[in-house]
Amino acid sequence: MPVLAPTPVRRRLALVTVAILALLLTGCIRSIDPALDAFELTPRSDENYDITYWPTAIAVGGDAANPHGTNRMAFWRRSDPNLANVETCATWTTTGHTFHQEGATLRLRPVGEGVRAITVTKNVYLEQFWVFNIHVWDTNTPEAPFTMVGSFDLSSTLGGGATGQPVAPFPWRLCARAQGSVVDFVVWPTSQARPAYGTPGRGGSALVGGNWLDAGTNGWFGGHIQPNSSIWYSDPTVTPL
Repeated sequence: MPVLAPTPVRRRLALVTVAILALLLTGCIRSIDPALDAFELTPRSDENYDITYWPTAIAVGGDAANPHGTNRMAFWRRSDPNLANVETCATWTTTGHTFHQEGATLRLRPVGEGVRAITVTKNVYLEQFWVFNIHVWDTNTPEAPFTMVGSFDLSSTLGGGATGQPVAPFPWRLCARAQGSVVDFVVWPTSQARPAYGTPGRGGSALVGGNWLDAGTNGWFGGHIQPNSSIWYSDPTVTPL
């Protein structure tokens, strides 16, 4: 798929809660489709990104001049309701770059000057791409905005197992859900049947604390998008539970 062409527009991002504008801040997401909204979890003022939406796909592209590709962002559809008990899914259609970090975002909501959120993401640390992590976020503490609450080695079904060993080729599909204090997920190559939650080697589960139980926006995550490359999600869904 082609790399998104950056546009010259710089805008301020609005985090929308239930029909009100709750938070406004400047970031380096240069352009975003009006059907979407986004929040930069680890913003960098020297990097620029563009988010494009089609009815069945979302793409996030990094500018060729970005020096690092280290930003992490959450994005979601404005039309989806704020929910606490929810499942979000998407298919990762192409790797684009092996260091791209795809994932899901759950219960993102404004708190103080920042947000709290839950993410389920493919690991990129030490290039262990067969590991998946669950984190809770509080961006009011920018020196340490996220805390890992679960990490899962899925090499038995995704391949890898050692740095440099190949993983199963994309497309992969991830579904992540939150129900009360439990967050769990399943991930699978789309050449295989969808596994059930709780299937060994296909996902994981973790508990989150009381600060991450309230309803919020739910969608997807993009991190470490490398310069002049894009991540692509197809068939994104958000389902109340």
